[in-house]
Amino acid sequence: MVAAIVADPGDEAAWMVYADWLLERNHPRGELIQLGPLAASGDRAAAWRIRALEADEDVFLSPRLLERAAQWRFAFERGFLRLAEFHHHARQSVDAEAIGALCADAHAGLLATLVLQIFEYTRNYDPVTGTDLPQYLRTDVGDLGAELGRLRRLDRLVVHGVACDALVHRNLRQLKTDSLTCRGARIDLPALEVLEWAARSEQDAWGAVLDVPLPRLRSVSIGRGYESMIAPLAASPIAGRLQRFAIVTDDVTTIETLARHSGAFANLSELDVRGIHEDLEQIEVDRLRQGLERVFPRCSIGIRWSDLLPDPPEVVPARDLDAVEVDEQSRRPDGTIDAMAKFNRGR
Repeated sequence: MVAAIVADPGDEAAWMVYADWLLERNHPRGELIQLGPLAASGDRAAAWRIRALEADEDVFLSPRLLERAAQWRFAFERGFLRLAEFHHHARQSVDAEAIGALCADAHAGLLATLVLQIFEYTRNYDPVTGTDLPQYLRTDVGDLGAELGRLRRLDRLVVHGVACDALVHRNLRQLKTDSLTCRGARIDLPALEVLEWAARSEQDAWGAVLDVPLPRLRSVSIGRGYESMIAPLAASPIAGRLQRFAIVTDDVTTIETLARHSGAFANLSELDVRGIHEDLEQIEVDRLRQGLERVFPRCSIGIRWSDLLPDPPEVVPARDLDAVEVDEQSRRPDGTIDAMAKFNRGR
């Protein structure tokens, strides 16, 4: 019955058959399945009941996954897992068994979002923010590519800080990852539409991601990009198909290089540029914007520099303390003001 739902989530009859079977055995998942459409239609009582039932998530996990539940944060829909996120504060780090237990759970067949971000904070303070920096490692989690193959409905994957030999999935549409995680990985993602990429070093900035066919890719975002990343992207077939491109960089020359390669991005309709670690005057930011508008005339362009600098304080006009605001509807016949009148009218 679970396999029938995973194969066709739109088949409501399959859901109801399973719900009846569960209710006969007094399992709360059956009630969750029944309440799902009611809550989706705006029934507040159904939504409250769902929250009450989901408060005890242990009954919705397989015994194997329950042993590793402290490592995960879950979100459910009709009693099935829809989101799983590795818990940063878990005492035990993620490993092959934690991934295997999740992907082997029958009710993870409809999992849409998986978040794996493994890092440790270093004592090297960020010179701009003054905070500790996260250090991403290459944690061994087993054959991640094979485990992901069990999650047929996976739509979004966020993966950082693991040793990934292969990223293979037929239906994955959104991927957020980095060059360290994918170093040497085999990538086969024919349905990928959105890529959020972080370069951990300039030497392996893109890894192998530009060397594989990604026929549906339409949006690329680069976190802390390097100037040397622009030319390889422009030379790849991906550039001509992109509709949205975003980049965060600490070097103005990166944006100038992007402008020189504008011809490669023929279908670009949205360009978002953000700068860090550079304090530019507004006139310089405006000059950058004008240069991009000339070479990308059909693009909606957003540009903001010095994201990490504080916004200017809001100027609040001084209040004239001698000016008394009078609510005329609260004035008594003798001219005095009834202080409770406005409140009583509100009631």
